[in-house]
Formats: sequence, structure tokens, C-alpha cells
Amino acid sequence: MRVAICDDEKDCLDYLHSFLQRNSNISNIVGITNYTDLRNLIEDKEQYDIIFMDIEWKALKENGIDYAKEIHAYAPTTQIIYVTGYNDKFSQDIFLEEVNLCGYLVKPVNEERLNLFIERAMHNIRSFAEEKILIESKKGSFAIPFRTIRYVESKAHQVTIYVG
Repeated sequence: MRVAICDDEKDCLDYLHSFLQRNSNISNIVGITNYTDLRNLIEDKEQYDIIFMDIEWKALKENGIDYAKEIHAYAPTTQIIYVTGYNDKFSQDIFLEEVNLCGYLVKPVNEERLNLFIERAMHNIRSFAEEKILIESKKGSFAIPFRTIRYVESKAHQVTIYVG
């Protein structure tokens, strides 16, 4: 699995990174301290299975919940696990935006709970991988996994499905 940690505090990012390195299901970990960098990577088609999103960003007026909503528009199957040091402040807000919310961790992160959320994310990802749309055309029938569909275009009674 490919994982991104998005946190403006380098110490917190490094702490979480050290736990994730010990998980054999994770093949690639990217640490990002600036949300704009994460957004640019995702817009450039960089794909992550899980994003650990810090909620509180000191230098910005938006928060990780707002960013996760934006990410969801580009990467609707990416699993989001919020990470925060302020449990009381955001615990109700996390459900207001549509994202693939997979977990909510309070700093300092508990490694056992972290691994439970990773297992949950893996289950969700497998479920997405299994969902397909059945296409019937003059050339025959075939299935396209939902996770591969980038967008669909309809023009003059013809539908084109773009995958990638």
C-alpha cells in the first residue's frame, strides 16, 4: 500500500512514519508538511491508498477536514485517517464532509490502534477493487473495475469511459 502522511509538524510526521515503517503491508510512505504539495501530487495523478491527515494546520485558515474533502474529489477511493492533538475540538466535525473516512487518531498515536485502522483501510480498498460495472456492447460484455474509471463522457448517444 502507498501511504501519505500530511502534517505540518515534522516531529509528529516522523513519529507516525516510524510506526508505519514497521507495518509489512505498507510499501511506500511519503511525508508531506505542506498541503499544497499533497494537492499538487494528487492532481498530477499520484495515488495513495491511505492518507493520514492532520486536522489542525497552524499556518492555514482551512483544516484537514476541508483538505480531505478536496482530496476526495480527485481520489474518491483513498482512505482518510484523521490525526489530531485536539480530540474535543474536531470529533463532531469529521463527519460533516464526504470523504472515505477510515479512522480518527489522537496524538500521540497508539501503534495498536493505528494498525487496526490500517487493516480496516485494507478491507475497504479490497471492497473497492471488487466493485465493477458491467458493459454490454456490440463487441460483447466485459467488466470495468470502478477504481480504474477516471471519468465518463456522453455525446450523441455514445458513452466513452476513460480509465487509468
